[in-house]
Amino acid sequence: MFQILSTVLEYADHKTLKSCRLVSKSWNIQAGRILASSSWVGITVAAATSTSTSKEMELVDLLKVLETSSNPSGFFASFKVNDETDGFAGAEFQIIMENYGKHLKAFSYRYFRQQHLLPKSTEDGPLYYQLLLHRVLTEWCPDLQEIHIDFDVQQQQHSFAHIYPGFTARLPSLRNIEIRVSGEIPERFQDSLLQIVQNSKNLKIMSVYRHLELFGGNENERLFEKIIGLHDVTRNLTEFMWKEGLTDLVCETKFSDRLKTLTILDAEIDSTNFSIMISPIRTSLKKFEYSDFGCDVNQGLQLKIFEMAIKSLVNLQSLII
Repeated sequence: MFQILSTVLEYADHKTLKSCRLVSKSWNIQAGRILASSSWVGITVAAATSTSTSKEMELVDLLKVLETSSNPSGFFASFKVNDETDGFAGAEFQIIMENYGKHLKAFSYRYFRQQHLLPKSTEDGPLYYQLLLHRVLTEWCPDLQEIHIDFDVQQQQHSFAHIYPGFTARLPSLRNIEIRVSGEIPERFQDSLLQIVQNSKNLKIMSVYRHLELFGGNENERLFEKIIGLHDVTRNLTEFMWKEGLTDLVCETKFSDRLKTLTILDAEIDSTNFSIMISPIRTSLKKFEYSDFGCDVNQGLQLKIFEMAIKSLVNLQSLII
C-alpha cells in the first residue's frame, strides 16, 4: 500500500501534495517526504549592504527553525545559495551546514561576480566559493543526490593555482549534476569538478551549460573535453543536456541504450556526426530536443536533423526542434 501511494504521489504537483497531507497520517508522511525532496530552501546574499543584512538575518532565522525543529530532515532537504558577495563566510552558515548538512539531498550554488565586485588580490588564500564548495561536497553533505553549480564571473580572475590545492569529493548517492560556466574558473578547481563527475558511479542525469560570449577560453574548454571523455559515466546516463558551444565535443560523447532523454540547445551538428552520435540510442531514446544558433543558413541543416531523428529514433515519443 505504501509503495503504491508513494509511486502515485511522485506525479503530483506541489499544490496537490499539500492537499494530500490532510487526508491521513500515512498520506501526510508520504506527501511530506516528496515535498521535502522537491522544495528548495533558498538564501541570497546580494551586493547591496541593506540587502545583504536582510539576507544574513534569513540565515539566522533558518538556524533558529532548524534548532527548534523535531524533524529538520522533513523540510531541510534542498538548499539553494545565490552568492553575489562572499557573505556566506558567517558563523550561521557554517553552523547550519556542519549540523544539518547531513540531511541535504540537493544543493545548488550560484556564484555571481561583476567586474567591480571581483577580489583585487588572492594573496591571502583561495577565493571563498572554493572553500565553501570544498567543505559542502567533501565534509558537510555526504548524501547529496543532486548538485547544481553555476559560475557567472564577468571578468578573468587572478591566477591562484599555487594557493588552491583542489579537493576530491566522493558522493556515492549523486544522481543528478548540472554545471554552468560563464567566464573563467581556475584549472585546479576544474579538476575538482571533474573528480566529482568521475567518482559518481550512480550518476543518471547530466546538464552542461556554456556561455559563448563569456566563455573562459582554452582552460574551460579542457574541462568539458574531460567530462565528455568520461565514457564510463556517460554510458550510464539516462538524461543528458548540452547547451551552447562547440558541438564537435558533444558529438564525441559515448552513450548507451540507457539514455532516454537527449537535449542539445544553441548548437550545430552536421548530419554525419549526428548519425554517429545517435547510433547506440536509436531504440532507447524517448525524448529529443535540438536547436541551433538560429541563423538562416542553418535551416536546411536543422530540417536534415529533424528528418534523421524521425527515421532513426524508432521509439521516440517527444521531438522538439
